[in-house]
Amino acid sequence: MNEKFELISEIELELKKGSAGRLFAFALHLNQSIPLNLEHKSKSQRGYDYYRPRLPAIVRANPPQLVRTMSAHLALKKIAWECFSQLQGNQDTVLYGVDEEGVHQMRIALRRLRSSLNIFGSIINQHSCTHIIKDLRWITKVLGQARDLDVFAKHTLPSILQLYPDQPSLIQLNEKVHNAGRKAKNKVRKAIRSQRYQHMLLSVGDWLENERWRKNNSVEYKVLEIASPMLSKRHKQLKKQGKFLMQVPQKQRHATRIAAKKLRYAIEFFSHLYPKGKLRNFLPALTKLSDTLGALNDICISENIAQKLIGKQAKPALMQSLDILANWNAYNTKLQLQNLKRNWKRFEQLKPRWD
Repeated sequence: MNEKFELISEIELELKKGSAGRLFAFALHLNQSIPLNLEHKSKSQRGYDYYRPRLPAIVRANPPQLVRTMSAHLALKKIAWECFSQLQGNQDTVLYGVDEEGVHQMRIALRRLRSSLNIFGSIINQHSCTHIIKDLRWITKVLGQARDLDVFAKHTLPSILQLYPDQPSLIQLNEKVHNAGRKAKNKVRKAIRSQRYQHMLLSVGDWLENERWRKNNSVEYKVLEIASPMLSKRHKQLKKQGKFLMQVPQKQRHATRIAAKKLRYAIEFFSHLYPKGKLRNFLPALTKLSDTLGALNDICISENIAQKLIGKQAKPALMQSLDILANWNAYNTKLQLQNLKRNWKRFEQLKPRWD
């Protein structure tokens, strides 16, 4: 009989009654003297995993279940917890799986969480989350480095190598990129296992459940009082950013990409507050626009990565890969700009219907 076992050393905190915030506050207190890792799987789940082994699944974003009569404070909690669930749900894929999408989905979860804090900024005591924002930026940067290398290694270089399979400079560059990618992935795993990351998770839970964001004598807004003005504001910002989209340098297009993401996240957060017809046509057009802007950003990042890995003192034979990459990117930039022009026109014609 082939037996499998796992040593378990855990503290189980169970809420009998009262606020779940007390659990997070107590866990943070314990964490001051005991290194803790927040576990999102039960012992029974881990047992079933041994009985029927399977690779960790990718967890994607889901729209939070909001209703129009809900308070803004409750809506913030629901949105933030949904982001938190996506973040934790992809940890096992990153730590033990082989699908690089887990890194991407953790990064998306963090971006969505930070975006939600920005959306509800008018009801948040900003001093209450300064330390949380700092740690969110830290882990987002670590994940971002791994994600950028993965896109370059899995999407950009393979296409070029198909055209130049025997090019020595590209083969050397490919080796450098994969080595850097492995190091970046190890850095991500180390970060997720670190006490800084675990303390961040507990801090977010404590901040949310104990509603530490509340301002003194804060006004009790309804979620619609936040949602509709914010959607209009972000739509206006994107239209302004994209006014001269085809003529501006990539750096400015990157700002447009960020504006598009912010509007997209806001629409996804508030999608249940409006009849489906009001957002049904808006989100697909915005998604295509965001994807095209993302592709242009990936092109720019690929050259930065290659230049950094090769260095200024590289041999001429290796420097040749930069010329090949530059030509390839110039061709793809031309194609993506054609897509951008078409996708922007479709988006620009859509009228906001959440007023």
